[in-house]
Amino acid sequence: MISTLSEPYLAQTWWPCKDDPSDKLDSVKISATVPENMIVASNGLLQSVTPGANNTKTFVWKEKYPITTYLVSLAISNYVTFRDSFEYQPGKFMPIDYFVYPGDFNTARSAFAKMPQMLRVYSDAYGLYPFVEEKYGHAEFVWGGAMEHQTCTSIGRVANSWETVYAHELSHQW
Repeated sequence: MISTLSEPYLAQTWWPCKDDPSDKLDSVKISATVPENMIVASNGLLQSVTPGANNTKTFVWKEKYPITTYLVSLAISNYVTFRDSFEYQPGKFMPIDYFVYPGDFNTARSAFAKMPQMLRVYSDAYGLYPFVEEKYGHAEFVWGGAMEHQTCTSIGRVANSWETVYAHELSHQW
């Protein structure tokens, strides 16, 4: 398992950047080559997964919205994935993608069941989810707690009792 946690001035420890939270990048593209049994989660939308040499594959993610360096994230594991959706306008849906450890799959299905409702409540209260042209999601990572990485919150635990944590991290997207 590999994952990043850069708040507020540690992005420079894993990628070359101007590590100033007040100066957002206009976009970011992340490519990661991993063993074929691994999955990469990151910001924005998955652009491609390309098979490579020596039983590898390369994931390419693109975040098209402005983003501060500490919110850029990368999480790699033998994830299982599943998808839900948020209907932000009648007939228009945004994906909600989940990247969880295999042993947490069943719990995750129930723990995240209210995420579309949470997106609706916040969108009604604060304006439409700001990254609706991309996605929202969660990726488990090695640290405790959680981090509001843009479009893909990193979480240290999947549990039904963490509903308020998931709601809290989602609120940071606004």
